[in-house]
Amino acid sequence: MMVIEVQKQIEVQTRPIISFNIEIHHHTIFVVRIWNNGSSPAVNLKLSIDKDFYRFGEIKGESKNIADMYIFKNILPTLAPRDGFWIDLCTGPEVGKELNGKIITPDKFTIEASYSYGERKYTEHFAVDLRAYFYTSGQKRIPEQLEKIAKSLDQLAKSKQL
Repeated sequence: MMVIEVQKQIEVQTRPIISFNIEIHHHTIFVVRIWNNGSSPAVNLKLSIDKDFYRFGEIKGESKNIADMYIFKNILPTLAPRDGFWIDLCTGPEVGKELNGKIITPDKFTIEASYSYGERKYTEHFAVDLRAYFYTSGQKRIPEQLEKIAKSLDQLAKSKQL
């Protein structure tokens, strides 16, 4: 019994774990983050989304449907630990956008990841409800803060030159 528990603990510590979350960038853009939060590569990663979702509510030109992205249409041979993807979805006002009777930026959808490690196969599900993030601002990102600091320094340098 003890050996089985130790084996389970080792598996949890060494296996890949595909994780998902919603981030808010630039205070308005919903972004889904998909990454390998484990310590081993995820092998034969297959991502799927249960609904069409057109980025920023745009349907013209090159397909903006997330379901048509390479990472959702193909099996990825491997996703390294601490590697992943950020996918811009839309801004808050675009959530639930309808076109010709079809919702093109649904407020609820599910992303699934299937992958393997050794002989084991794993499947993770991420049920998204964008409404939960309404009226939130997200955390401030370091690059955004550095950008603000750089602008402030530029303005300060210009004011000293006058």
